[in-house]
Amino acid sequence: MTAGMKIVKAKAKRQKRQEEIAALMSAKEQRKYEREIDNHLIDLEERAAERYAWAKAMKDLQSDDVKVVVNRLVAVMAKMAGPPKFVYNGQTINVDGGETRLKTVQFHNHSWIAMRLLVAAAEWDIQVGDFKAPKGACIRCGKTVGRVKRG
Repeated sequence: MTAGMKIVKAKAKRQKRQEEIAALMSAKEQRKYEREIDNHLIDLEERAAERYAWAKAMKDLQSDDVKVVVNRLVAVMAKMAGPPKFVYNGQTINVDGGETRLKTVQFHNHSWIAMRLLVAAAEWDIQVGDFKAPKGACIRCGKTVGRVKRG
């Protein structure tokens, strides 16, 4: 391999890298990246909303004492987590709607985690207050459970 061939290869590599960078900096690629970010955030919000619906239904079945426990767990988790931030592919992204949108997702997730903790405790026969499992529904997912007739 001669010195001239090395220079040609280096130029080709540099040219290829410059083309890659130019493609990433194009307006079309930026719009594509923004759509990916928006879709990811929407997916997070939808998943958090589904989880919160289950957690709220479980919480509504409980007594005031258990609700206080859940609210306290959520408050402690929020304090430990700090202000929410949205990270996508290793980059912190500013979100339209600001911190309120992210705080809503955080609150929904923390509520779900708090109820999952109480459900896990109940599954291991650890009584927290007067926690009650829903009648006729799965304690883990909330789906309707019917009795099997044997006979």
